Amino acid sequence: MIHRLIGRQYAYGRLYNYTNIANMVSRICGRYAYNMPENEVETTPQLQNRLIDFEPEMWGKVLAQFSNIRGFLVRKDAAFTVLPVEIEEIDGADEEDLDVLPKEDDSVNLKIENLDEFSVTYCQMNNLIKFHACLSHIQPYFEDAIEGGTGLIPSDNIVAFQ
Repeated sequence: MIHRLIGRQYAYGRLYNYTNIANMVSRICGRYAYNMPENEVETTPQLQNRLIDFEPEMWGKVLAQFSNIRGFLVRKDAAFTVLPVEIEEIDGADEEDLDVLPKEDDSVNLKIENLDEFSVTYCQMNNLIKFHACLSHIQPYFEDAIEGGTGLIPSDNIVAFQ
């Protein structure tokens, strides 16, 4: 998706990090979490599949992407302005000037990593994603129970037991 949005870019810097964050947020927030109420008219396009339809593998990908984003944000080169390579097919596009390109520095910025946002808050967000991953598999059974169904939840649907 990143390549389709802005072309080939370097895997570090502010633009790369913002693009990764926007990608993750749009993949989650661009879907309905549960069934859309029957009396609501869909006014905005949504991505296919609801969050309750995510398989454990998909939630694993979401968690891995969240972990990768944190890793990129605590790098020393996280705030560098690194523009993507110009698209060669555009007439008059400038050639890439490697002298202007900031050098990649993948070492960890300990000052940033020790901030609460990257330790305590990150762990809280990670736990919330795991909570929603577990809840997404049993939510339809809660809804069924509320509407007068059996209220039984098959143990196969409880991700925490896997």
